[in-house]
Amino acid sequence: MGLALIASGCTAAGEKDGTVTLVMADGFSAKHPVGKGGSQVFLEYIREHGPAVGLELDYYGAGQLGSQADMLNLVRTRAVDIGYLVPSYLANEVPLTGIGDLPGLAEDTCEASDIIAGTMRPGGFVYENELHARNIQVLWGGLIADLEVITSTQQITTPDDLHGLLIRSAGGISDRVIYGLGAAPVQLPSGDIYEAVARGTVAGLTTSPYVINAYGLVDEIGYSTAGANLGATSFYLTINHEAWEELDEAQQAVLVEASALAHDGTCETLAEANAGATGTLEDAGVVFTPVDDSNRAQWSGALENIRESWVSDLESVGIPAGDALADVEQRLTGGDR
Repeated sequence: MGLALIASGCTAAGEKDGTVTLVMADGFSAKHPVGKGGSQVFLEYIREHGPAVGLELDYYGAGQLGSQADMLNLVRTRAVDIGYLVPSYLANEVPLTGIGDLPGLAEDTCEASDIIAGTMRPGGFVYENELHARNIQVLWGGLIADLEVITSTQQITTPDDLHGLLIRSAGGISDRVIYGLGAAPVQLPSGDIYEAVARGTVAGLTTSPYVINAYGLVDEIGYSTAGANLGATSFYLTINHEAWEELDEAQQAVLVEASALAHDGTCETLAEANAGATGTLEDAGVVFTPVDDSNRAQWSGALENIRESWVSDLESVGIPAGDALADVEQRLTGGDR
């Protein structure tokens, strides 16, 4: 069904015998922490509770209907109804939506991700100023947070140690962070990361520890910072706005309940994956260099201007980044959500 819909440009959602069927394109494998704790939990809840309100999902696994970079356009045009948006892959198209990637927004990234997602729903600042025009809204989101500098042969103690190095970046705000630390960001597809690190094409990458396991890089890594907290990679499960509006209140409620469970489940699986990966890396002999009182000021100094430069650069081309950041900061400190 889904592939034919993409080819024909037809509306994804279907209705049979009064039951609405939404097409969902996943962007994460079932073994990925987001797939395991988020997508699968979301899917299982709707399969259990959706039929009672006339709601079903036509689910397609990771990559079956397109790449992560394709999802914005597929959901916007309603080739699919539901799909993941990863702002770092589409920084030029949804710059405000990447706001959760900024370093230093909050210490509790699990709670923060849920709060930030609120600004991307109808009535929220990012939704009204960016996502509304793209005909999508956020169901739930998460942050792959606490990013560290993980390298093959160079031990990184302060940002000075990064000067001149090539570091793989996820794109978007991650580029700004790497530039701010004095290194040069290199954007590589996930499938090219292992070879680039193994051959020394890049000195390392900024990522969470579990990603090293996922890419099979344990034997190629020698060093990692611990506590650098270089921002996050945000992701959001989105739905076509028209598809959402066509649902009745009971059907919308099932999606909201499924989204809350998926958010909480993802927080748990990401935390478990990082904890397990850290132990694996330590067992493999990776040296963790702490960011503590002896060097924290140097890291903070290198990162302190990133939010300001993000705001000024976007505002210079007419994008209201300052107001977006103020809205998110107010939400995070207990203001209106």
